[in-house]
Amino acid sequence: MSAPSLLVTASPHLAAGDSTPRIMWTVVASLAPIVAVATYFFGPSALLVVAAATALFSRLATRVVPVATLETAELVKLVNNCHTDLIYSFGNEVALLAARFGLDPLEVIRAANVEYPRPDLAKPGFVGGAC
Repeated sequence: MSAPSLLVTASPHLAAGDSTPRIMWTVVASLAPIVAVATYFFGPSALLVVAAATALFSRLATRVVPVATLETAELVKLVNNCHTDLIYSFGNEVALLAARFGLDPLEVIRAANVEYPRPDLAKPGFVGGAC
C-alpha cells in the first residue's frame, strides 16, 4: 500500500497533468515573443523597460529562500498567498460583524490590535494580486 501523495499544480493547469517546471518554461516561452514584438515596435527601449522591471523586482525581493524543488517553491507561494487571504478575509468578516451590530469596524480592529501580541487584524479590503 503506497502513501497518499500531494499533487500541487498551478490553478489553470489543474487537469492538464503538467509538471511545475514545464509550466514555468511555458510562461518563459510565452513572454519571449511579447518581448520580441515590443522590441520590433518600440525599438531597443523596450529591452530597457524589461531590464528596468527585472531590476526593480529583484530589489523588491532581495532574499532568496532555497528549497529543493520548483514544486516546493510553488507550494510555499500558495501557502503564503492562502495565509494572506485568510488574514484579509478575517478582517472583512470582523467588519461585517461590527456593521451588523452598528459598530465602527475600524475602531474594533484598532482596539483589538492594541498591546496584545498575537492578533494583527487587517483592515477590511480587497484581497488578491499577481501571484
